[in-house]
Amino acid sequence: MKIRAKLLISLVLLILISCNHPAGNSGSKSISDSDSVDVEQNKTNSQPLQAGDTVAKISMKTPDVNQLTGDWLRTDGGKTIRINGASPDGKLDAEYFNPNPIHVGQAEWLVKNNSLVIVVELQDVNYPGSRYALEYFPAEDELAGIYYQAVDKENFEVEFVRQK
Repeated sequence: MKIRAKLLISLVLLILISCNHPAGNSGSKSISDSDSVDVEQNKTNSQPLQAGDTVAKISMKTPDVNQLTGDWLRTDGGKTIRINGASPDGKLDAEYFNPNPIHVGQAEWLVKNNSLVIVVELQDVNYPGSRYALEYFPAEDELAGIYYQAVDKENFEVEFVRQK
């Protein structure tokens, strides 16, 4: 039951993040700090939050995003997200391997519903716009959520465990 709740939260996040992309634009648009809006104003705005929205980050005090640093292995095998660092502005220095390197177009962290979430968008051959939306679960030291495979337009529930 616990994993279902995690996956449901992650699926909702992926949908919110994916829904607001203009047609024909394969890149993601981040909102800068200068574009932040008041939380109350955003509640009346029906547009979903994007990865990197400043509004999402102010919903709770800034977490220790350095706890994300490390290699994360997908539990169904062979795929790794390597997080080399995280900056306070929501950017992640991330790499992806399947098992060879796949270009990461954008990687960000945000706080959503008091949970630390990462979004990793791939931009490479066979991966144009594929994206992970993963919630960090500190008690289990795992990442769980949804992988959106853009070519086939399919979502997959995935989990990553930290490699020691």
